Amino acid sequence: MKYFKLIAIITLSIYSQFSFSQIKIKEQKSIELNQQISDEVQTLPKDQLQAIKENYNWKKKQFLIVNFKNLQTKCSYDIYEDVVKAYNLYEKKAFEKIDLSNCRNIFIYADKALAKPILDNKTHFEDIGLYFMKHYFNQDKTCVGVLVMNQKGEYLVKAEEYNTFTITEMMEKL
Repeated sequence: MKYFKLIAIITLSIYSQFSFSQIKIKEQKSIELNQQISDEVQTLPKDQLQAIKENYNWKKKQFLIVNFKNLQTKCSYDIYEDVVKAYNLYEKKAFEKIDLSNCRNIFIYADKALAKPILDNKTHFEDIGLYFMKHYFNQDKTCVGVLVMNQKGEYLVKAEEYNTFTITEMMEKL
């Protein structure tokens, strides 16, 4: 019985320390997320802004949201697996929670061949000349990312997993 109590105490102690460390990790990730989003607003040169507006049919809406998927070779998991189903199950539903009335929300795919089933040149586009990959999402191991830009060409980028909260916060900062 003594040994059972001792084992129980040791187990609880280890579990408590593990739980506490998990909380610290989650807090750290939250702090990192806020630091990444709070990066300085940058401004795109006027000729590049005009090219983006023309190539991706962005006219009157105040914001452009670019949801980016990188080349499959830069990612450690299959980001193009059943790309249409994934969009309908996850991304489309996530954006239903955001007021997009003043946003042009597009999806850009660096791997044109793998994205072919979803490309429609209305909301789903290839990354023409790999422009977004080269300028905003060029880090190794960057699978996905988001860029939010206003009509003046001011933008913020998050080059990793993101959510609707991230996008809303980025729009508020612009």
